[in-house]
Amino acid sequence: MNLSDRVQASNADFRARGLRVRLELRGQSLYLRRMLPPKPDSSDIRSSQQRIATGLRGEAGLRVAKKRAELLDAECDTNRFFWENWGWEPPQDPPKTWAIGWSLSRLSGVLRATVRK
Repeated sequence: MNLSDRVQASNADFRARGLRVRLELRGQSLYLRRMLPPKPDSSDIRSSQQRIATGLRGEAGLRVAKKRAELLDAECDTNRFFWENWGWEPPQDPPKTWAIGWSLSRLSGVLRATVRK
């Protein structure tokens, strides 16, 4: 079974288990794909389907990518997803309006996580 077949099998397993995350193979690199909230520096207000680069490649990276996919799905389902934990970095000189929006999005995530407990 080649890498593409293994990725498809993993996605079928995720689907059967009700996970909303998918693995994507682009070249030899593995990506996670899921509906995610907008990045803090984005003007978007709605969630959209986005890709997260895992930095993993080939057969050896597939096992780790599957675990990361499960973690991503769990974080999203429990409102504990923050872009900072997945490789996003704030701009060096953010405008003041961005800083306020970022602070509010961070606070709302913390509040949602606290309310669900």
